[in-house]
Amino acid sequence: IDMIITLNSMFLLDLKNQNISVGAIFKEHIPKFKSFKVYASTYDSAESLFNQLNEKSSSFSKFIAKQLDKPECRKLPFNSFLMSPIRRVMKYPLLLKELVKNTEEDHPDFNMLSDSTQSMMGLVDEVNNIKGVAENQRKIREIHDSFTSADIWPDKFQFIEPTRRFVIELDYTKRGKQGRDYTYHLFLLSDLLVNTRPRKNKFQPKRAVMLDDVIEILVLEMDNAEDESRYVVQIKLHDKDDLSYIFESKKHADLLHHELRKCLFNIEETLRKKGHNSPSLPKTEK
Repeated sequence: IDMIITLNSMFLLDLKNQNISVGAIFKEHIPKFKSFKVYASTYDSAESLFNQLNEKSSSFSKFIAKQLDKPECRKLPFNSFLMSPIRRVMKYPLLLKELVKNTEEDHPDFNMLSDSTQSMMGLVDEVNNIKGVAENQRKIREIHDSFTSADIWPDKFQFIEPTRRFVIELDYTKRGKQGRDYTYHLFLLSDLLVNTRPRKNKFQPKRAVMLDDVIEILVLEMDNAEDESRYVVQIKLHDKDDLSYIFESKKHADLLHHELRKCLFNIEETLRKKGHNSPSLPKTEK
């Protein structure tokens, strides 16, 4: 925060200097805006910490409420101020585009404004990507913390990995041995599929499968009268019992099928880039 405040103060000071062109000011300061990337990488954990303290510490929540009552806070929530630095940098490309649009091409500042626009757009993309990764890691931590046990994981298995990404979660139906239906919940990650049983506000892990074990994906419509509107996603695995997911809607069945295919494609591409021989994508039928 201190670094960003100093950076913005210097940036504002230069903008007030009428002897320097706007394009030149942006060109000079954009390399310094890397501070926003650092801030974006910690934003999610900062917001999470704030929410925890606000819920658990009455003295902290009272202090925050007192500060937010001040006129300069304009009745905005605290999270709005946490987001403010990122929101500000997101607006710079729009500002620069408008300046380029309203600047003659033969103006001395035109090229610098154009170059700064491209550089600023690239920086904003990086900030968005960094923030997205941080949010994804928080989601994976939340999933991990929602599990009632870790009995299904092999020795030394780490659920929270820097390269692992959350994809989707869905309720599905599993048919028991007595023909009774039970509600289950799946979590699809970039390289892992976890089946769980909801338990109040927790999830009991029942089975976890690494996606590189998948050899075939099928989407089938259940054709008997009582299940005419149900759809099944069947996943065939190497040397393991197959997986079956029953959905009430074709939309959810197709969503799981589609996201699985994307994950498998990304795994294959990653292996190819590393120079590993990877199997072709699993067969798929709908």
